[in-house]
Amino acid sequence: MTALASAGRGPRGWLAVAACAVAVGAPSAARADVLPPSSRPIDYSYELENLEAFSDRVFVMWPRSCGSSGQPLGTIDLALNPQWEPRMHDIDYEVVSSAKRLDVPRYCAETMRLYALPAARFATASQVVMEDRWTLGVKKGDTITHVPALDAIDLKARMAFLAEDESVARSSRGLDVVLLVRTTVSSLKAVHDVLRVERVEGAAVDLVPKRARYTYMDGVTEEVPYTSGTRPSPSRPGALARPGTGFFGEDDAASPGPTPSTASSQASAGGEPDSVAVVRAGSRRRNLWWALAALALVVVGAVAWRRRASNRAD
Repeated sequence: MTALASAGRGPRGWLAVAACAVAVGAPSAARADVLPPSSRPIDYSYELENLEAFSDRVFVMWPRSCGSSGQPLGTIDLALNPQWEPRMHDIDYEVVSSAKRLDVPRYCAETMRLYALPAARFATASQVVMEDRWTLGVKKGDTITHVPALDAIDLKARMAFLAEDESVARSSRGLDVVLLVRTTVSSLKAVHDVLRVERVEGAAVDLVPKRARYTYMDGVTEEVPYTSGTRPSPSRPGALARPGTGFFGEDDAASPGPTPSTASSQASAGGEPDSVAVVRAGSRRRNLWWALAALALVVVGAVAWRRRASNRAD
């Protein structure tokens, strides 16, 4: 209110109003949970097969907790975030097993990979969660499976260990996560992928997508086999249509094609899946709208002030 009251005092007042508008609007616009127009989030899940064939291995998906750009928690700058010092041994992974429905945190959609640890060194244990951990999908009082020997490695060293240690096998294939569809053409409600661990050899985990299960808004479900590393198309046209990237969520020449596969580590030009990139694109567009609105406010205020000054002079 103070800024608005001061607007009549001159251009500086209107600059204050503009600053307030940007301060209030930009943070909400920059959040990744602001959806692009004409888009609708859908449920994505996956399950793994054949893990029991490798009894000498413990399989974990990592990172399961990460920053808003997908970076592991070990990248946190403790000089800027000293409150994280006591949490440098947090669980940021998920122990996985066969035939279990698994979820993907949105922020980790691009960076999650499957790792196979030697069971002799990394035995599992159960732990009761003492607080809600939404990034792990658990609530206070839930019991989770964890790896004490992995927890003993701090978050920063854990990144290097999983990336470089010779005893660890890792998959180069990520998950082909579908986050958003275009509301105007898609009736898709959920996507569930089934992937099979075919081989663990040396430093490599051979993870192969086998089936995709598509569920629609009307309750119909269909299962389509993978014939390559690219996501198979559903029977309903436009089911996997991406949200448009124009200002109002529509592309002038966009066709409702499927989201390109990231299962074979293919990504958009920006290095991330289109389904993730479009969320961030929507945030950038809203930032632009707020900047334009603030600029318009400054111009209108300046014109009004000049007219008022001119009337007083007359």
